[in-house]
Order: sequence, then structure tokens, then C-alpha cells
Amino acid sequence: ITTHNTNLPPAVTTRCPAITRTFSSRTLTPNVTYEEVVQALDDPDTVVIDVRQAKELENDGAIPGALHIPLRELEISLCSSPDKFEAKFGTPLPTTTTPLVFSCLAGIRAAKAQVVAQNLGFTNTANFTGGWAEWAARRK
Repeated sequence: ITTHNTNLPPAVTTRCPAITRTFSSRTLTPNVTYEEVVQALDDPDTVVIDVRQAKELENDGAIPGALHIPLRELEISLCSSPDKFEAKFGTPLPTTTTPLVFSCLAGIRAAKAQVVAQNLGFTNTANFTGGWAEWAARRK
């Protein structure tokens, strides 16, 4: 008779062969505030990703220090090789536990980006629900 321990957590799998797992000391809450984004931008272990379209950044502005990866390109970017990712974005490819903060205009696309990242195996993600709208208003 074979028994299975159902108390074990499910194995984490990822569809991206380039993704590696390390453990970050910073754990994000699902939604973050403006103040937490400011702190995240100062933390070299946290990556802030703006998922708006390039035209939006050109017309409205961008959060200084945030990577720009449009939502439609997020999956392929996070699944790229470490060398390709670093060549394109100037920073190392995040690991599955790297704190990732997603931003857009007002949190809707950032929430979708969280789902994309989580489906790829990323376990430490957050949504800046105030997005660019709040960032711009606070920076006036």
C-alpha cells in the first residue's frame, strides 16, 4: 500500500527555464502604497516594473528607477535568458523570490501583471494600486 502525505506543499514549477530560485529577505504585501514604492526604489533587491505602453510613458512620464516592460511583453521578458534580460533592461533577471512591484496608471494592468508573474512561478509580487496617477499627483 502506498500512501501520500497530503500535508506537503505543492511543488513550485515554472514555465520559464531561465528562472532560478533564491530567497529574498523582503516579503511584499499584495498591494503597496506610494511610500512603499519609494522605499522599493531605494532597495537594490526590489524591482519596480511599469507595465504601461511606451506612448503613455512618453506622454505622461515615468517613475524614476522603474523598469519599463509593457504588460503584453512581460511574460516573454521574464522568461528570457539572464543575458538577454540584462542586456535589454540593464539589470539582472529577477529570481522567483525577487520582490517585484508592478505599476501602471491606476492598478488594473499591474494586477494583471501580478497574475502573469505568479503563473510563471514568481512568489513575491505586489501591485502599486495608486499607479502613475498617484505618483504624479504626489510629485507635483
